[in-house]
Parts: sequence; C-alpha cells; structure tokens
Amino acid sequence: MTRMAGMKPSLGASADWLASRVVLALLVLDGFVTAVLEVLYLPTYLGQYPFPLSVALAAVLNAALVFAAATVAAGSGLRMAAPLIAWITGLACCAFALAPGGSILLTAGMSGRALLLLIVGATPAALYAMFTSRVAG
Repeated sequence: MTRMAGMKPSLGASADWLASRVVLALLVLDGFVTAVLEVLYLPTYLGQYPFPLSVALAAVLNAALVFAAATVAAGSGLRMAAPLIAWITGLACCAFALAPGGSILLTAGMSGRALLLLIVGATPAALYAMFTSRVAG
C-alpha cells in the first residue's frame, strides 16, 4: 500500500494533538502545584537566618516548565506561558486564601520574601517565553 505525499493518517495526527494537550494540561497543573509548595516552604530558616530556598527553585522550575510547554505548544506564546500563568495564579490563591485552621499562607512578615519569590520565580520563565515567541513569530 502506498501513501500519498503530504497525507497524514488522521488517527496519528489526532493522537498527537490529544497527547500534546494532555501534557500541556499536566504542565499547567504542575505550575499551580509548585507555586503552592514554594509558598509552603518560603518561611524556612537555616539556623536563625531566613533561607528561602524555594525562591531559587521557583526560578529553575518555572523556566523548565515553560521550556517543556514550548516544546509541546509548537510556538504558541499563550500556550507556552500557560504554566507560568498557572504559577502566578497559584501565588495569588495562596496570598488571598485561608489555610485549614484559618491561618494565612503569605503573612505580612513574609512580604519581602513573597515579593522576591514572585520576581525571581517569574522573570527567567517570562523572559524565555517572550524571546522564544518573538523568534518563532
């Protein structure tokens, strides 16, 4: 059996499309979950000094999530930035939502660290998404 030039089997194309959407949805979910976990580990101390290790992890993880979304999204800027948007949404949910027992996850005493988490966590991923979408488009 011969295949005509330029013709793709419809089942393979739809399976690839579905797989890319599922992977992108999992990356978005991962962006939200990592934001919540980074907020939970934000008030860590090394001895008596604040040691927000989750800030550095946020920069690396968000850049990796956007890079993975760029390989799946095939150049679409909004789909590429979807994990970063979910991460920022997760931070906002942690800032305004109450934890079990009525405690607030981002308190006023952590405002400097929370701002550092937002800036350092979002900047590398946003720059990567911006420059990659400009090069592709």
